[in-house]
Amino acid sequence: MLITIAFIALLTAPLLLVFSARAQAITTTTYAAVTVNPNPVQVGKDATVDMWIWPYPPTRETSVHGFKLDITRPDGTTFSMGPYTAFLSSSAYTFFTPDQTGNYTIKFTYPGETYFNGAQEYLGSEMTITLEVQAEPLTPYPDYAPLPNDYWTFPVSAENRQWYDLTWPFLNQGGYLQNFNDWSPDVLAPHVMWKKPVDIGGVVGGPLGPTNYYEGSAYEAKSGTPIIIGNYLYITGYRIGQRTTDGTTCFDLYTGEEIWHMDDRISFAWMMQIDSGNMHAIIPYLVSTGSTYRFYDPKTGLELFEIEGAHTGTNYFTYNADSPMFKPNLSGTWPGTWFVWYVNSNADGQHGIQITLWNATKCFADNGWITYQVQPHVTDLAQWRPPDHPTSTNAGNWSLGIEWTGPISEPLYEYLRSTMPEDGNVTNQPKSYLSSAYADFESGVIVMRGSYFGEAFAGFSMTNGELLWAKKHERLKYCTSGTIFCGRQWEICSMELSAS
Repeated sequence: MLITIAFIALLTAPLLLVFSARAQAITTTTYAAVTVNPNPVQVGKDATVDMWIWPYPPTRETSVHGFKLDITRPDGTTFSMGPYTAFLSSSAYTFFTPDQTGNYTIKFTYPGETYFNGAQEYLGSEMTITLEVQAEPLTPYPDYAPLPNDYWTFPVSAENRQWYDLTWPFLNQGGYLQNFNDWSPDVLAPHVMWKKPVDIGGVVGGPLGPTNYYEGSAYEAKSGTPIIIGNYLYITGYRIGQRTTDGTTCFDLYTGEEIWHMDDRISFAWMMQIDSGNMHAIIPYLVSTGSTYRFYDPKTGLELFEIEGAHTGTNYFTYNADSPMFKPNLSGTWPGTWFVWYVNSNADGQHGIQITLWNATKCFADNGWITYQVQPHVTDLAQWRPPDHPTSTNAGNWSLGIEWTGPISEPLYEYLRSTMPEDGNVTNQPKSYLSSAYADFESGVIVMRGSYFGEAFAGFSMTNGELLWAKKHERLKYCTSGTIFCGRQWEICSMELSAS
């Protein structure tokens, strides 16, 4: 009997130890922190509240929850904001706009929580700060770095933030951005920095007499429009000529040293501007267009990712966070993306003409290259995550970026045809008779120009492709000051959305 009792005691003792260990949760002391910026702030202007705790969540798969703000106004009234779920970094942020002058008290509270079925407990914590709200506007950021008066080179230190008027690149994006840089001042004393031989030159001689070697300037120029990003210069067709398949060469802007060469021909450069809760940066890309858009690293020339099934058309780029490109009811965009609109000859009843608007950001997001963290109170926590290396299986799908595709309506077709000479025939070549002309993002209109029917124009809604108006030339009022179009200069005025 004694032996049996002892044996049972030995069996139950480990069970009691296990139960006791599970009952005692591991406790972790947390430390709350909160800041508000700017502080002081002008009444009626946004203030940003950042809040976080230390330490991080127990694992990468867990988050901290329940962040709350209790805010007391100068008159003693209170309001609350939250609860918020933090990012994986244990931090969160939000905005509020003070409507009274004086001191606001902001109390941040983390209530604490348990993980792993109660096995680990994060203890609660809190912190209180004061926000000063004034009636006067804030003093602007001081100009610590005046613009240079002497020779300078890239890269420009981020401390010289006022130099942005000097540093905008040459991107060859078409239109007014193609052949000059309207952000930088004119060069008043140009000089030759370096030279590169591009071909055999001089007199041939002998039986050919004084004839010169052909250097290609008439139709086979040795370079396309240059692209400049920082201290790098990119030239297409440098080794053979414009009418060949020769690619793109990168040079050091200051010395002329050849850095790399690729077989692909770059069409333009693009500044990918990312401004979200997670990322604030400019990522430059060299872009080759065609049925496949290829994106390259400007420093190394390596291909990074590509989009298949693409179309070329008229590009519209913007690099202004306040750009009216945000006004049309299009998919969510970031500054720095671009739109492409084009005409194609897909089936459209009798005439086969369609107009399509493509949105780069929509394409990237729907291809899974822009990811969003779940954060109920913030909508811009986007991260840019294109494929690491291009392969046959991870190319992007161009069609996912199409905002809309609409047929050219029958009334417009008949109108355009009426502008043709009596013997004109647009039935057999529908695509040739409509081309893109201008995008007015302020009013949300794409203007299309008829190529061969006596200067006819039509305005389409940027939101859904609906035909808004059409008119014959008769000195059409154009939107951009000084625009030269097909050898004529249009009158300068605003676009009218009327069927006239």
